[in-house]
Amino acid sequence: MLKSAQDTDPGVRWEAVVFLDKVKAPQAMPLMFQMLQRDPEPSLRTKIINLLGGRSGPDVLQALLLATKDQEPDVRIAALQALDKIGDYSVAPAIANGPMRDQEDRVRLQAMKTLNDLQDKKTKAIQEAQQRYEAEKQQAAAAAAAAAAGRQ
Repeated sequence: MLKSAQDTDPGVRWEAVVFLDKVKAPQAMPLMFQMLQRDPEPSLRTKIINLLGGRSGPDVLQALLLATKDQEPDVRIAALQALDKIGDYSVAPAIANGPMRDQEDRVRLQAMKTLNDLQDKKTKAIQEAQQRYEAEKQQAAAAAAAAAAGRQ
């Protein structure tokens, strides 16, 4: 199967990656990362990016950040969209210092959209954490009041 990932036909290479991923082969992720950097077919790199967009972890984020430097604008845009989908705010500085300065207007626009979405997700997470904290604080106060009333 690994040999199929090096086939001259990009369709065969893609199907090999999908198969290895489905059977959870340990070679699947390293192969995807390698193909993302070296495969000559931009549409295949984009498909791999879309597959990685449903994952998380430092290796995935690093691979996608590297893909934001791809020679093809469509691949760079796909990488930004995948980072947006993952929603990890830790990539924001790399986007601000890289794709936001891209030569292509479309890439800069997607970078700005991605940064806006990441900021919105971060703000929402902070608000949800604050709401949970307030609810827990109220529950603790109510429990303390009930305990104090029970002692009287």
